[in-house]
Amino acid sequence: DANLHARLADTGFAKATRQHADERLTLSVGQGACYTPGYADPIIINGGEYSAVTDGFAVGMTLLVCLTNRSPIAVVDRCEAEFGRGWDEISGAEIAGGSEGGSQCAWPPEVADAVKRLCFSAAGDTPSLCADRRRNRSSIERTMHALLELQKTAA
Repeated sequence: DANLHARLADTGFAKATRQHADERLTLSVGQGACYTPGYADPIIINGGEYSAVTDGFAVGMTLLVCLTNRSPIAVVDRCEAEFGRGWDEISGAEIAGGSEGGSQCAWPPEVADAVKRLCFSAAGDTPSLCADRRRNRSSIERTMHALLELQKTAA
């Protein structure tokens, strides 16, 4: 907005209360759910329920778009094709700076690497917001804590 307050769409659909922390919004794709391609968790696209995990996916994709300056649609596949290497072999600074040799990365390299790992790691044993398997997903709380720590070290 005019005061530079950002608002994220495609997040916050999960409904949890203090008494029922695992309660979920029961809206599903079959019931007319709306989502933005690329940001919506495959769980939702395949008819699953909204949850903190699916909100985390949308936050992770938003961070990846900020980091890579690319569309969220197949962002990992497109970066791998562009750089000719696997996701875990490409540094966050490379992804943030682009493939053109002349562009500069505005992200501190260690922050770019950390954000990249928080969003998606091809290693199956590393939790991340956009991991392919639900059991490998990082919690939003853990990720936000890590981002706050990054902010302190980058300042």
